[in-house]
Parts: sequence; structure tokens; C-alpha cells
Amino acid sequence: MRRVDEIHSDMVDAINHGDVDAVLRFVVEAASLKTPESAAMIHCGHGWLSIQNSNYPAAHEHYNAEVLLRKQLADVNGEASAIGNIGNVYILQGQFAEALESYQRAYDSHSSVGNRDGMARMLGGMATVYNRTGNYAKALELNNVALQIHVDNSSLYGQAQVLGNIGNLFSMWGNYPEALDYMMRSLDLHHAIGDRMRAATVLGNIGTVYGGSGDIERAIDYLQQALDIQTEIGNGNEIARLSSNLGYAHLQRSEFEVALRHLNKAYEYHVLVGNRQGMAHSITYMIDAFFDGNNIDEARRWLHVLDSMSIDEPDVAIHRADNHARLSLHDGDITAAQQHLQSALDIATKHELRYAQAEMHKSLRDLCQETNDLPSYIKHNNEYTRITTEIHGKEATQKVARQEAERRMAEERKEHEKHMAVLHSTLPKHIADRVARGEVVNDSFDNASVLFLDVVGFTTNSSALDASVVVALLQDIFTTFDAICEQHDVMKIKTIGDSYMAVAFDADATGQPPRLALYQRIANVAHAMMSSPFTWPHTNEPVIFRIGLHCGPAIAGVLGTERLQYDVWGDTVNVASRMESTGEAGRIHVSEAFADALRSAPYHNFILTERGTIDVKGKGAMMTFWLEGA
Repeated sequence: MRRVDEIHSDMVDAINHGDVDAVLRFVVEAASLKTPESAAMIHCGHGWLSIQNSNYPAAHEHYNAEVLLRKQLADVNGEASAIGNIGNVYILQGQFAEALESYQRAYDSHSSVGNRDGMARMLGGMATVYNRTGNYAKALELNNVALQIHVDNSSLYGQAQVLGNIGNLFSMWGNYPEALDYMMRSLDLHHAIGDRMRAATVLGNIGTVYGGSGDIERAIDYLQQALDIQTEIGNGNEIARLSSNLGYAHLQRSEFEVALRHLNKAYEYHVLVGNRQGMAHSITYMIDAFFDGNNIDEARRWLHVLDSMSIDEPDVAIHRADNHARLSLHDGDITAAQQHLQSALDIATKHELRYAQAEMHKSLRDLCQETNDLPSYIKHNNEYTRITTEIHGKEATQKVARQEAERRMAEERKEHEKHMAVLHSTLPKHIADRVARGEVVNDSFDNASVLFLDVVGFTTNSSALDASVVVALLQDIFTTFDAICEQHDVMKIKTIGDSYMAVAFDADATGQPPRLALYQRIANVAHAMMSSPFTWPHTNEPVIFRIGLHCGPAIAGVLGTERLQYDVWGDTVNVASRMESTGEAGRIHVSEAFADALRSAPYHNFILTERGTIDVKGKGAMMTFWLEGA
């Protein structure tokens, strides 16, 4: 026997996929456990099944029972999710104020326990309410907040969902390029997480956008792609939805037989699973197809079927009244047509469905023109103009576009600043800037001077100190050395333990030759480092350094993808390291090549003392020198 949380996880997945049979199986399986948790889950399953059957009172009953059980179990998130589902039912009933209140309660509960994912989901529900009631700017605002939460939580699934919802909003505005941009970003994320089903849903929505823009060929192509994938997966609800949309697309091309074939497919699926709401929506499209194909008898017959179903969902009720008006006009009864349109307008006004309000005012205006009712014509025309201006007007659209542009620029600026902060924390500034521009950094230098420094007696002294003291001392030393390098236009390359590496190139960060030759600059750095007054905390004795210098050709570049590092390679680097390791405590050991180059520097004032010939690993016998103070 499985645990209740395992069954619940499978049930949620089945609900997300619209799999009625699977939900029923999990409800039966949960019933065998006979625990309060399983009882809550059973009510959740039956609530969803009731929605599929358009039995909204039963759905309310089950979700309210789940809320009580979750409260008894002190399951705050479960209780909030159930309240959110009650909001979903209210939306289907057109009770948008009640839906908004439910989502707000659920949001507050999720917020009280810090469940940001739940908060984002409830914001999405609120956005749906504002979308359905025509307040698209508010819907966009809430979706943007939800999107930011999902970004902060690194939830690719949440981001993909919200991006798709924002795309749908721009589609309703008629801003098809922006809609496609968001939908394509959503599609990419769904592909990235391997969610073929929801990727197919977005493909279908992209098809709808192309249909709205008048590109019916491309619309049908995308819708068919989506339908093929959902058919392969076996997602019945999406198969039905896409079949309806394909039917409508073919209807736009006056391909009535093909349109009706798709619409009948959708209708038959909804009949099979007992989804009365889905049946009603399919019938309304079929009636449109019969009207457009001038098959009035079939339009009349299916309108009678729709009446007998008594579906009170606002969208269906408005569409039904509008079709009755079309039928009355065909029968020559303008008065009845006006009454039906007024009924549809009343429903749209009651539920604040502004887009439908605008359409009904437009239809009534046109009828008033035919009847020469000038006062009513003016009234409906003014209302149509006012509402469409609010929804699609230039000022409102520009405001939303500005908000969206500002939000996007702020996000891009924030992301760029984070990216640059990471680059500047690991790379020299001018190198970081090159990486940020997308440049592949691989430099070749004919001449470079390399410095290696080591802390003498570090292992012995650090073993007698607390780790925090050792770290603080090294931090103090290397921070001072970084400042010295910057002062003399020498580039700090890296630290490895108690060792420090720096390089002077024959050009500064701007690409211009510095005033002092590279040999002079790095000699100044070495002298300043050697003279730095640091002491060991436990003995109060001075910290002594050993430094090696060499010059010659070198190669440099940026390595890594996550932890970037600018490094330098070549024989010059190896010899400089040997100068340090074969040197003496408190002295700067340099190669003959470096000594010769320094002597030729125009501002040279250092003392070079011959050390003699020493054996250098990998190089054999080499003449070297001590670099004394200026």
C-alpha cells in the first residue's frame, strides 16, 4: 500500500494532465487508506472531477470540505491550495469578485509560511481574474510579479507558465510581435525542462496568435503540430481545445466541412468524458460554422441543444444570446434580435467582461442604424468607442508598453550588473570588460616581466596561529600588494596559498605604452613589496618575502566558464618562478635578461649585484643578479 503523499503527487500530476481516468483511480486508491489526509485528497480529486462535469455546486462542496480537513491537519499550504481551487470554480461561474477574494486569502496563507511558489500561483489566479474582466494592465502587473518570484526561486516551470500567460495578454491586445516573443521564450523553457505536453500547449497558443494576425496558413501549421503531439501523449482536454481552435481557423478560410470535422471531434471528446462546459463551447463554435456556411436549420437545431443544457457560464451565455440574435435577424425579427443582444450586454456588464461589452454595443449600434434610432445609435457607439479605447487605446497600450519596457530594461540591467560584479571580482577590469563584450581573450606579448613572491617561513609560522589570524594576515598582505600593483600599472594575476604572481606588460589597460618601461615598473613593485612592514602576530618578528623576476615573451588569456581566471603562460613564467624558488629570504632575485633590460631603462636607478652562475631546473646554468634598493 502506497503512502498518501505518493498518491497525492500522482493525482496532482494527473490533474495537470487532465487525465480523468487516472484521477478516478487515485481517488479509489486513497479511499483504502482511511486517514484524514487521504479524505482531504479524495475531496480534492472529486472537486476537480466535478469541474469537468460542470457541476460547480458539487465542486464548491468538495473543496470546502477539503479546506476544513486541511485546517484540522494544520496543513497551511494544503488549505491555501484548496482555497485557490475554490477561486478557480468562481472564475468558471463568472463570480470574479469572489474568485479574487479566494485567491487573496490563499496568497496570504502561503505568504504566512513563506511558500513563495504558492504565492506566485495565486498571483497568477488573480491575473486571470483581471484578464477575464478586461483589466489587462493589472493582469500584466501581477503576472510580472509572479514571474519575478519564479525567477528568484529558479523555477523554470513557473517562469515558462507565466511567460506564456503574458504572451496571451499581448495577443489579446493585438500586439502580436510581443506576444510571440513571450510565447517563444515560454516554449524554449518548456523544451529545456522536457515538458512536451505544455510545450505543445504553447505551440497551440502561437498558432492562435498567427490566426489573430491573419496568417491562417501558419496558424493551422502550429495548431496541427500541437494537436499531433497532444494526440501522441493522449491529453484529451488539449486535443479537444486544439481541435476547436483548428476548426475556427478553417472557418476563417470558409472551409466549413473541415471546420465542422474538427469541431465535432472536440464535441465528441467532451461528450465522452462528460464535460458539459466543454460541450457547450464546442457547440457555440459549431453554430458559428453553420451560420457562416448558411446552414440555418443546423444552426437552429444546435442552438436549441445549447439552450437545453442550461449552462450559466458567462462566456457561453453571452455567445448563446448573440447566436439567438443572429437567428432572429435571419427570421426578420429585429426587435427580438435587439432583446437578445441587450441580454448578452447585461451579462457582460454584470461580470465586467469589457471585451464582450464592446462587441455587444457594436452589434446594437449597427441594429440601431438599420432602424434609424439615432439616439440609441449614438449611445451604443459612444460606449463602444469608450470601452475599446480603454482596452486597446493608444494611451493604455503605450502605458503598458512603457511598463513592460522599463521592467525588461531593469531586469536586463540587474542581470548585467550581477554579471559584471562576478567578472570584476575574478578578472582585471579591462579584461572583464572585454569578456562582457563577448570577446575571446587570448593575448600574445613579445615582452612581459613576471614577478613571483613567496612568504618565507609561512608553513612554520602559520601552524602556530589560529586559522582566522592566518587568513586575516594574508588578506592584509595581498590587499596591500594589489594596491601597489595598481599604483605602478602592473597586473596582479593570482595568489596560490602564500604565493603571489604579477605581470607587467608593454602596454597599459588602455593599450597605450606606459611612461615607465615594464622592467622599471615591476622593479618598483618588487621593491615596494619587499619593504612592506608586516609582522607575525605571535612573535612580533617581521614577515620576510622572497621575490623572483624574469622577462621575455608570454601568452595570456581567460580560462573557465563559471569561475573565470586570467592567466599567463610560457617559458618566461617558468623562469620567473625558478628565480623566486632559488632566491634567498629578503632578497629580489632576477635573471640576466631582466638585469640587462633594466639597465637599458631610461629611468633606471636600481643597484644590480651579480650573484653568479647557478643551476636552474630545466634551463641549466644561468647568470643571475640581486636587485638592490634604489
